[in-house]
Amino acid sequence: VELGRRRTVGGQEDMIEDLALDMARQQGKL
Repeated sequence: VELGRRRTVGGQEDMIEDLALDMARQQGKL
């Protein structure tokens, strides 16, 4: 849900950052 909202607002750059953060969180790095 958040990815969709941020993509329309901030563009692909924010989406990529969010994806990276989500992946890091899933791996327990953050």
